[in-house]
Amino acid sequence: MKPRGGTRQIGLSVRVEENRGGPVASDIMGRVELDSSGARTVLLLVHGFNNTRKQAEKSFGKFSGNVLHLLEDSRIKPDVIAHFHWPGNAAVGLTGCLDVFAYAIDIEKAKDAADRLAAYLWDVATPGFRLVMVGHSMGCRVILEALQRFRAGALGAYVDFVVLMAAAVPIGMALPGARLSNVQIPPQRLVKFHSTKDMALSIGFPLGQWRAGGEEAASLEAVGRFGAPANLGHGVATDNGHSDYWGDQIMASAVANVYNSALPLIRYAYKRPEIMTLEARALEERTLSLRKLSS
Repeated sequence: MKPRGGTRQIGLSVRVEENRGGPVASDIMGRVELDSSGARTVLLLVHGFNNTRKQAEKSFGKFSGNVLHLLEDSRIKPDVIAHFHWPGNAAVGLTGCLDVFAYAIDIEKAKDAADRLAAYLWDVATPGFRLVMVGHSMGCRVILEALQRFRAGALGAYVDFVVLMAAAVPIGMALPGARLSNVQIPPQRLVKFHSTKDMALSIGFPLGQWRAGGEEAASLEAVGRFGAPANLGHGVATDNGHSDYWGDQIMASAVANVYNSALPLIRYAYKRPEIMTLEARALEERTLSLRKLSS
């Protein structure tokens, strides 16, 4: 059953506390609404580190608005845009001003959230289900951890495209043979938007990883800084600061093009005009698949 009307926006959450910290819920709240929607094409958005629900919703709103605007005249659109919330802002002190120092705790929350997300997606990934995943900052860690939970590309077979924006993921964990390299998403279907002007990743990320210790401290460079490693997807250099990505039309263009490859890709004019080239055959195959599902 295909949902009637336009694209629906549905919240999914593993937050127990509405705004600050708290444990990761044992199940995903909001799943009943999505399960009953009849959606076959889902665009999943995952926020990053140190976001309240309100802050994340504002970011999701910007991105969703840009994508839907680009697809305004398109027959093919996502049935549902799902907003995934997780408690990546563990509480430190009485106010939220010190929550940034809970980075190491939030890494573990990201892994727990990925467990819940992966289990849920596996439940809904039936024949005909198609998924596009977009993450920002530590939300990219949630996505890669979730994809890694399934070997031999089991979940990846349902994923049409993955967008990682300012990925707060240690490059050492994504190198060939490392555990987050086993996401089974072909390079042309995973794009990494990165920036050397991202101060959060150039200063805050190495400090946070070092403070986390152990496996986390073994790699202090973020994927979202220079776009390494080369084996993980297709890198796209930007001039963005860490908080600029959700409102950037170029991110929305990359996603809109998955649903309608006839749309022109918005490109960065200031450097490397070839960086947004995506494999035409893969785009054509995805478009044909989505058209069949929407018919």
